[in-house]
Amino acid sequence: NVRIDKCVAGTYTNVIGSTITYVAGATLRVIKRGTAYRVFYNNLAVGSEGTISDAGIISNTICGLFNTSPGNTLDNLVIRPSGTANEYLPLEEV
Repeated sequence: NVRIDKCVAGTYTNVIGSTITYVAGATLRVIKRGTAYRVFYNNLAVGSEGTISDAGIISNTICGLFNTSPGNTLDNLVIRPSGTANEYLPLEEV
């Protein structure tokens, strides 16, 4: 299963959820554009686009991996900016 959940004031709500077939070595990718979120697994879209626009969490800057199952292993988190006018160039120089 692939899920994106949001937590607002201690309450979790599912935004995107779908069952997928495991593929060894496949990449799980989340793309955010504004308040829209899209999940891709093994280069295929998972579920439908979700929206997160809650005022209490929309401007958060903390990102990471979160797992509720001790049987899962998560690693190799990479966060990349996106844009078309070199607005993120300084980030690549760090």
